[in-house]
Amino acid sequence: MLVRRRDMTNRILSLILVPVALAVSLTACTIGPGGSSGGTGSHTGSSGSASGPHGDDTRCATGTWDLDVQGTGDQMLTYLTGKGIPMTSVTGSGPITLNIAGDGTMTYTTGATYVMNAQLNNLPMVITQVQSGSSHGHWAWASGSALTMDFSGWVNEITFATTVTVSGRVADIPFDVPNEGPGSTPLAVQCSAHSLALKADASPFVLNFSRE
Repeated sequence: MLVRRRDMTNRILSLILVPVALAVSLTACTIGPGGSSGGTGSHTGSSGSASGPHGDDTRCATGTWDLDVQGTGDQMLTYLTGKGIPMTSVTGSGPITLNIAGDGTMTYTTGATYVMNAQLNNLPMVITQVQSGSSHGHWAWASGSALTMDFSGWVNEITFATTVTVSGRVADIPFDVPNEGPGSTPLAVQCSAHSLALKADASPFVLNFSRE
């Protein structure tokens, strides 16, 4: 009976952890880890000018931005509960910054921690993920009329330390960022003097930043 209950708990745990891993990868790793999505031949140039393609938008997007980490956690909670995952809360804290330079370089740095609470067979479960490091590479405006960023030459140096606590027992969970996926696709951009929103087509999440 004990073995059967343990197997059932492990199955339910895996059903929770897989969507959680997906949610984290879709939010924390939207920028950069994949590589070039279109090659340099599809770019119109990142710097631009006031009269050239995306000139005003480049000046709008460049700068140093702080991610709304808790807002991203709120989106993760909505996504996971919508998938039927018994999450009760997602808390995000710590800094995530994005530096977009007019010379076509970009750096994404994270020191964030996400804490996710769920109920597993009436037992409390806590998933804690600590992110550390940065990814960096090159950006440019994709060709076409849409305001979209394209990427190339990305280097990922972000680490993830994930633990799961079930009924007081703690276990480390390996988590590897996928090399392909939303990180290797273009990002739609909306920006103003004080706000920046980025979204990949493959992701249900919008990354909302405020200017430092």
